[in-house]
Amino acid sequence: MLSYSDTTEHSFLGEFDLLCHSHTDICELDWTKPAHCEATVKYFKLCCAHEEITQLNVEVHRLCTAIHDEATQMMTVITELLVLDPPLVHELQWQWKACEAVNTVHTFQLDRITLQPGFSGSRGIGQQVGAITAALEPTNTISHSMAGGDGTFFCFEIYTSTKLLP
Repeated sequence: MLSYSDTTEHSFLGEFDLLCHSHTDICELDWTKPAHCEATVKYFKLCCAHEEITQLNVEVHRLCTAIHDEATQMMTVITELLVLDPPLVHELQWQWKACEAVNTVHTFQLDRITLQPGFSGSRGIGQQVGAITAALEPTNTISHSMAGGDGTFFCFEIYTSTKLLP
C-alpha cells in the first residue's frame, strides 16, 4: 500500500529532472531523504543567522558612535556660531532639537539591544576610524542662504580649518 510519506518522498525526488534520466537508483541515499534535506536547509539558515548577528553587532556599535559624534559636532558648531551668527544658531538649535529627539529614541533602543543577554558586540561609544579632528579656530566661513518655495529659509555654512588638534 502506498502511504502519504512515500508519495511526498517520491514527489520530492521528482523535482530533480537530472535524476529522472539517471540509470542509478539513488532512492536510498541519505541526501534524498526529506528529513536530511530539511536539516541541511536549517543548518545553512543558522549559518546565515550567525553572520547576521556579527554584522548587527558592528552596526549597533557604529550607530552609537555616529550619534555621539553628530551630537558633539553639532554642539561645537552651535557654540562657535553663537558670536558670529545668532539667528543661524537659533535655527540650528531648533533643527537640532528635532534630530536629537529622534537620536534619543534610537539610543534608547540601542541600549536595550546591548543589554540583551545574548548580545555579543561592543558596548559604548567607539572611535571613528580615519577621523581627523580639526579645531574650528581659526576658521574661514562660507555662508549660503536660500529661500524655499514654501517660505522656509535654509542656511548652511562650510567651515575650513588649517589647525589640527594634537
